[in-house]
Amino acid sequence: ACTRIGAIHSIVFGAFSPDSLRDRINDSSCKVLITQDTGVRGTKQNIPMKINADTALHNTPSIETMIVVQRTGEEVSMQKGRDFWWEELMEKADNTCKPVEMDAEDPLFILYTSGSTGVPKGVMITHKNALSFINWASINFSFSENDIFSSVAPFHFDLAVFDIFVAMVHGAKVVLMDEQTIRNPLLLAQLIEVKEITVWYSTPTILMLMLRYGKLKRRNYSSIRHVFYAGEVFPKEQLVSVKEVWNKADFYNLYGPTETNVCTWWTIPKNLPNEFNSRTIGVNCGHTQCEILNEEGLESEIGELVVSGDSVSPGYLNRPELNKSKFFEDSSGITWYRTGDRVQRLQNGGFNYLGRIDRMVKKRGYRIELDEIETVLNSNENISRAAVINEVSEEGEISIIAFVVAFNPQFSIGEMKDYVKHKLPSYMLPDKWFFVDDLPLTSTQKVNYQDLKLLVK
Repeated sequence: ACTRIGAIHSIVFGAFSPDSLRDRINDSSCKVLITQDTGVRGTKQNIPMKINADTALHNTPSIETMIVVQRTGEEVSMQKGRDFWWEELMEKADNTCKPVEMDAEDPLFILYTSGSTGVPKGVMITHKNALSFINWASINFSFSENDIFSSVAPFHFDLAVFDIFVAMVHGAKVVLMDEQTIRNPLLLAQLIEVKEITVWYSTPTILMLMLRYGKLKRRNYSSIRHVFYAGEVFPKEQLVSVKEVWNKADFYNLYGPTETNVCTWWTIPKNLPNEFNSRTIGVNCGHTQCEILNEEGLESEIGELVVSGDSVSPGYLNRPELNKSKFFEDSSGITWYRTGDRVQRLQNGGFNYLGRIDRMVKKRGYRIELDEIETVLNSNENISRAAVINEVSEEGEISIIAFVVAFNPQFSIGEMKDYVKHKLPSYMLPDKWFFVDDLPLTSTQKVNYQDLKLLVK
């Protein structure tokens, strides 16, 4: 509906605190708020809760109209002439609204992402940006009206662009999954079987949680044809386990930040060779161009991945200084986005992901990739998932801290230390170890490193 009338939309409600919700509403100068009911979903100290609409809308002067879809019996301060129940609007609807012609460069929606800083920034996505990715995916893979797409990613996550719009292009079905189902790996695993989903797209974290808790081997997954994963590295051991259960499906690794959507892709081999590298992100998509720049800004075989093409966002909303640092024009006038990801070029023209530039630390003169340590930890067959952060003392000393989720509760820190000392140089060994039941996740189902840092404090 927003697209039809030429309006820009942004999904602001999700696993956010009241303050975070207000930040997004005010930053986007949102005029019309559509909410499912008078209590919107959110979190407080990582605990799911309902935030009353009045609380969420406190100090949001840009809001001119609120539309509430469902009546729940909860009291809410609805202003006459400003706020409406959905059913009231439907009674007045005359279905005469004609589509508004839009330019390809006009913004279509705004996706808020916090990245590694925890501070939300609004990524502007134009009609051209979205269509370039949708068209690429539609042409590159064999979808049809008979497919049934999963929709696991929250709508404020760029993965949802694939789930909704690519399915629409092909006239396929989409199975929308509520928050309760997504948070319960057992329910999620059941739903895939019951709905006979054929196209799956999620972060590896969701797949690993289902692998651990979903009892996948007890189910019939013969319907699944395509499995796409994105957002983080999929450890080899866990990928092999999922492939064994979903053995008829083709697997693909899609890579790309919100600012570019998917810009590289890789078809996972049917049988993983011994030399398989889970950090390979493949070659650039047909609608993007990818290059590597070193610290001097020169083309290199190892360095920061930069991306250009029709899918590259025009920039962040209301963040001119950030735009200057993250986007640049080359001598031909082509705009490039600095991903902040460190990669290595492969002989076939593809790329290996080495880690985030902002997750590289220097300890006792050595440069250390925290993501490299994670890869080693996740390679242990006793480990379900591991995450690594660094801590800086008041004296400036760097400590490396590892969080480990083990399959076997009897698996000890001593065994883990013995394993990594044969895989890593001594200066990369973690200084502190924590065995935890689960790792905290962001609203987009990735490891929440900010929360891990709070746990240490």
